[in-house]
Amino acid sequence: MTSLDIPLPAHGTLLFFYREPSSSAAAVVSVPTGTATSERAEPEAPAYPAVDLAAELVATEPGWDHPALKRAVAELSAADQEFMADLYRCDDFRIEMAEQLDQPRHYVGGYARPVQGSVEVDVAQRRLGGRSEPALHDEARRWTSLMQIDSDDDADMMWGDCGSLYWVMRPADIAAQRFEAAAFVTQCS
Repeated sequence: MTSLDIPLPAHGTLLFFYREPSSSAAAVVSVPTGTATSERAEPEAPAYPAVDLAAELVATEPGWDHPALKRAVAELSAADQEFMADLYRCDDFRIEMAEQLDQPRHYVGGYARPVQGSVEVDVAQRRLGGRSEPALHDEARRWTSLMQIDSDDDADMMWGDCGSLYWVMRPADIAAQRFEAAAFVTQCS
């Protein structure tokens, strides 16, 4: 059996929290198996209907503005780089590719499917206090996708205008199970 590209805990539960509209009100909490827990009253917030989910292992790829792809194509000839850029600038191509994907797109690990551009670059910009090349892409390469929760009609979840919620972490923090180090990004169209 093939495994995820990130080392999640083998036992226990990861809980993902987000409170609209503040992106600073998001967290990941790890609850190891056997941890004593207790029920609490639900907060005053709308409850989403339960939706059964099933997992399927799929390959993902970085978007055009993701640092991993920029690094991979840096060795290509100028003509090949321009060809790749033309593909990603072509609205018809992007629309057709998007229509081939099932909606909603909830992911664990892999590359995020950003709505507006590289999620890792968004986190790097916040960490660096703005845009500065090449430090921006160096910082963005230090982050990887942990979880993506898409807008989902079946669950009555709409993040902005058909957006997604993203939690990203540094691989070393995932491996060490330091989930409090997760960064959060929300994007919408």
